[in-house]
Amino acid sequence: MIAGAILPVEDVSGTFASLGFFIITVVVACLINIKITFLLFFVVLRRNPFKFFLYCLKAWFVTVATTAPIVSILEMYQGCDDYGVDKDISRLTCPLFTTVMSDGPAIFIASSAMFITQLNLGSVSVGTAILIWLLTSAAIFAIPQVPSASTVITIGILSSLGVPTEAASLLYAVDWFL
Repeated sequence: MIAGAILPVEDVSGTFASLGFFIITVVVACLINIKITFLLFFVVLRRNPFKFFLYCLKAWFVTVATTAPIVSILEMYQGCDDYGVDKDISRLTCPLFTTVMSDGPAIFIASSAMFITQLNLGSVSVGTAILIWLLTSAAIFAIPQVPSASTVITIGILSSLGVPTEAASLLYAVDWFL
């Protein structure tokens, strides 16, 4: 599938350079998101967010290894219990936020849609960028917690915008990493 997307490309080195910039964009956006999340944790709770992160490190590793956050709920419960979070609160919020808190996939979907649109059309208008933002905001609440679901939703968004989706197969090359 990836080779099928690369073969018709005239400028292979330019496409791979663009793919590299796409990866950097998603990683930097996720790091900014984590920084903002940790800052909000500190401002609201007046506690060190890194200490809580250490308690939930096992849940993060399980999530990364399985690429499905729903699998790590038991580890989330254990981390919250060890940190001292009330069981009633953790039993409600862990499944809720595992399902609803899809900021990472939202970053990937919006960046992917912008990347593929730029790859096909050369530039993205402000109206198209706003439509990508709105469609991503709406679609993120329906994203299933399965691997590569973000790429499928990105293809749906591109189809809604009338952008050719053939180049979206490039996303499968980096989806496992991001």
